[in-house]
Amino acid sequence: MRPISKGPIPTDTSGNEINFHKYQDARGKLIERLGEICSYCEMHLDSSLAVEHVIPKKPESSGETIQERELDWHNFLLACPNCNSTKGNKDVVPDDYFWPDKDNTFRAFNYSEGGIITPSTELSAELQGKANATIELTGLDKRPL
Repeated sequence: MRPISKGPIPTDTSGNEINFHKYQDARGKLIERLGEICSYCEMHLDSSLAVEHVIPKKPESSGETIQERELDWHNFLLACPNCNSTKGNKDVVPDDYFWPDKDNTFRAFNYSEGGIITPSTELSAELQGKANATIELTGLDKRPL
């Protein structure tokens, strides 16, 4: 999970912030800024990348769509089908996880041969727990058969 910067809310030709009417409309702007790469597992995909909501737009605890989350640029990342479905609509407290657009994820994780991702041994026990939670949430702990 590489650190990424998606930048501020995109603007139109007049310099006004774009208001997305559907979250899917943000996909093109996200790809322009992040590339055709999953924000979590870093898989390159020419298609099938979804606009992923960091904090679910429809959390499993309520089942109700929360409009402010659904169309908020700051709540968007790109995700491959596997990472997006693994993360799903689980209720998350953002501070309990590392996020590639907010944290130095190179410092948080160790990357070893075969794509194995583990928490950095240089982190405190508390931050290792946070790294483990991130790995489990996004499915980065899955191993090929």
